[in-house]
Amino acid sequence: MTTLVEEGDDAKSQGLYQLEPYLFLSAHYPTKNASTLKKYHITTIINVSNASDQIPTASLCAEFNIVYRPIKDDAMVNIIPTVKSLSLFMHESLKASKADKKKEIFLVHCNAGQSRSVSVVLAFYISYCQMSLKDAYTKVKSVKSDIGPNIGFMSQLCELEKATLNCETSSFDMKCYKIELLSRTFSQMKEEDIVKILEENQWDLERSQEKIFSTFLEN
Repeated sequence: MTTLVEEGDDAKSQGLYQLEPYLFLSAHYPTKNASTLKKYHITTIINVSNASDQIPTASLCAEFNIVYRPIKDDAMVNIIPTVKSLSLFMHESLKASKADKKKEIFLVHCNAGQSRSVSVVLAFYISYCQMSLKDAYTKVKSVKSDIGPNIGFMSQLCELEKATLNCETSSFDMKCYKIELLSRTFSQMKEEDIVKILEENQWDLERSQEKIFSTFLEN
């Protein structure tokens, strides 16, 4: 019998990242191959990309249940209504499939499978798996290492966690996350130098990025 780990490793080679027996995460490109999606018994595709060339095609809609809720990958966008409604949809669909003894398997994707789609998955884990944001992020990152919702989305998910799990503070360390994002972008820099710049800019990510860019240009 094929285990989840074995099947997940095989799926990764085709751009599909299996988080649960019923849940995959990906960028947009795997959705171009319907036979691959069918191989992993995917039934529902949740597309949150807003790119004009990634609107679900008629052929894809004919073969899969498509939920299309485009989100702009902009830190100023309010994602909470969308991620909450999609989380509820997934939860209710899973309940219905269990009652009907049918198999429901979701693929959640955006353009790169790093920010918008990850935010949907994190919201689902918080809302219906009673998982802290910290644990949810760690879980998803352990499967897909390049995830990185923009800072605005993560801030909103922190608030969702507090409201949903009835806690005063979020489990997620936003300062560490800012260090992680900058370390990923500026991999040649030492972490201590990144922390220093963040501190000098009151932990404002955008100002810190601008400072680092200007420093590189000067050199």
